[in-house]
Amino acid sequence: MKTVNKHILNHDSSIVAPEFDGYGHENSIVIENDQPFIVRMRPVDLINETIKYYGFSLSGAIEGSRSILGNINMPPIVVIPSSDTIWFPCKSHKHKDCVWLAHAQIADKERVDIARTKVLFKQGHSLIIDLSVNQFERRMQRAAELYLEQIKRKTGRFQEFSMGFNILKDSGNRNYTVHREES
Repeated sequence: MKTVNKHILNHDSSIVAPEFDGYGHENSIVIENDQPFIVRMRPVDLINETIKYYGFSLSGAIEGSRSILGNINMPPIVVIPSSDTIWFPCKSHKHKDCVWLAHAQIADKERVDIARTKVLFKQGHSLIIDLSVNQFERRMQRAAELYLEQIKRKTGRFQEFSMGFNILKDSGNRNYTVHREES
């Protein structure tokens, strides 16, 4: 497998997993498209270096996610801000066996057993992780919420409206009538 000293994750990256060499040094296995390779950086450092490349930091990304999603443990984070590329850890990023997944690259999941889930990726890869299906779905849901909030904020569609409309179908079941809500 090819080994590089540094790397910046991109839209084709899907998995960052820890790998320990014969000397006990922590590296990262990265999957991009159909190419696995090793980066001589810890997964958390690779994630942080990618975020820093775009002018931010891992701690800032975590803080930003928590300001949007609430004070949750192991929040998903925006890794590439210009394209709202969201990644999430399968366990605390402080654990040496933490695997990071790119939300947009995930196609589906399958239950392996009560405590493990097989993650299926759009490129045809799969990965068995130590999370129940419910835990995995919760992480996916949080990543989707963060993604949608990023889109709303970029498009300016995040205002709260004080007055809305009631739209009702008429008794003839053909037309709808629109009435302003009373406050």
